[in-house]
Amino acid sequence: MLSPLLLAAALVAVVRAILVPGPIGAFPVAMRTHELIDFSRVDPYASRNHTLLRRILVSVFLPLDPVQYADAKVQQLPYMPPLTAAEYSRITQIIAPSFKGVFEKLAIEYRRLETNDPGREYATKKKSYPVVIFSPGLGASRLMYSAGARDLASQGYIVITIDHPYDASIVEFPDGSVVRGVNFSTTAQIAVAAKVRVQDVVFLVNQLHDSDVQERLTEGFPGLVNVEKMAIYGHSLGGATAAEALRKDSRLLGGMNWDGEMQEAAASHGLAQPFIQVGVPRHRYENNSNWPAFYEKLRGPKLELMLENTTHISFTDLPLLLSTMEVPLEAQPSLEYFLGTVSGRRLRRTLTGILKASLEFLFERNVEGVRSLAEDYCGVTVF
Repeated sequence: MLSPLLLAAALVAVVRAILVPGPIGAFPVAMRTHELIDFSRVDPYASRNHTLLRRILVSVFLPLDPVQYADAKVQQLPYMPPLTAAEYSRITQIIAPSFKGVFEKLAIEYRRLETNDPGREYATKKKSYPVVIFSPGLGASRLMYSAGARDLASQGYIVITIDHPYDASIVEFPDGSVVRGVNFSTTAQIAVAAKVRVQDVVFLVNQLHDSDVQERLTEGFPGLVNVEKMAIYGHSLGGATAAEALRKDSRLLGGMNWDGEMQEAAASHGLAQPFIQVGVPRHRYENNSNWPAFYEKLRGPKLELMLENTTHISFTDLPLLLSTMEVPLEAQPSLEYFLGTVSGRRLRRTLTGILKASLEFLFERNVEGVRSLAEDYCGVTVF
């Protein structure tokens, strides 16, 4: 069965190279990709004939000082590596034969971060940046959220997106190895996947507390990684992962869920840390939704928001990508069904604004941004 995220991706088409719109914040952003191996865990999804250690792939988005790096060179990279792009294009051709090759044509820009740049003057006192971890939806690549992660990093946060191998439809490692996703079709299988995801997150947090690993992840970065200020958010099963990770690891100070149903532990016992639920219209009123029960169990500061004219897939980069394209008229109804009618650029500013306001409250106890979300962003309803 094809993931809804892949089905939505299949509806995007272009006839020429497309550049993803640039970040909306003041901080230029560099990006690094790293593989991390957990030597304490055997991968539960690997073939029974192979004992493989669990490994994850992360993108690290690094905010750069707006003054010092105002003239930093821009590098244009493929939005996805070749095999991942081909996988999404394959789905494109299955769903809409006239739409093909879109993901091979997409490009995204970052600032080049030189590991040795003697000509650049750095501040005497290094700036410290909080860390925000992101977990994607079931079956989705972390790369489907790169523009959103870059936007958040441009607000002054180190953002790390995770690929959960065998969960994502495809994970393409830097060494050329490829891990294809398995089909999670039952509630029990998804519950197991959520537990593995949480283990991935806790492993990443541990790695960030290792100075040697941290230095490797941020080589050449002129700032400091503030592991005393860490948060997590996620989409769909990634949102449930965020909640469960908060239960497991108190080093994560708070989090946010984008339109995901909670797993049993969080739904039954709630959380002590601050948590924000962001959903599509009427999510909490859908049959069998555990949002109302979960919200009542939250013991820390909490908030629930609804975004008008959105669907479950709206939280990926897809609405933003579509804003740069000429979409055939015959494709419009399908696109609106999968992605909603909200403007991709407006939605990106709204989601980034909600994240920034919540993080300012979480890390600085600044309540002004959270209090004014409904006034500051069109289409936001506070419950």
